[in-house]
Amino acid sequence: MTEIHHKIKAFVKKDFLIRSLVVLALVILIIGEVTVLIQDFYTTHQSGGIKPHEASERRIEPWMTFNYINILFNLPSDYLRDRLAIKDERYPNLEIRRFAKEQVIEQDFLIKLITTAIDQYGER
Repeated sequence: MTEIHHKIKAFVKKDFLIRSLVVLALVILIIGEVTVLIQDFYTTHQSGGIKPHEASERRIEPWMTFNYINILFNLPSDYLRDRLAIKDERYPNLEIRRFAKEQVIEQDFLIKLITTAIDQYGER
């Protein structure tokens, strides 16, 4: 064999080793991710799952309309109107921030009221 053949063989062996290490690292990474995913599913199942009517203040934003919230949390269209005693004719196509401003209510306080109403609806 010539010197060129030896260099090619050495290069192929080195290339094979690098590919093998990369594949091994990817397999380990996939196994780790699947393990975390299974743990998350198990934890969610043990905690009773995700409840569709459970509100989180982080999910309700001032730009949202009452109609959007009703759809997002699968609420009857008049539920929040009745619960919050809203008399505005624009309901449900009324943004939270506009309603809060016109009623001179802090947006954060209104969002907490809406969150509480949604959580109470889910407890029915």
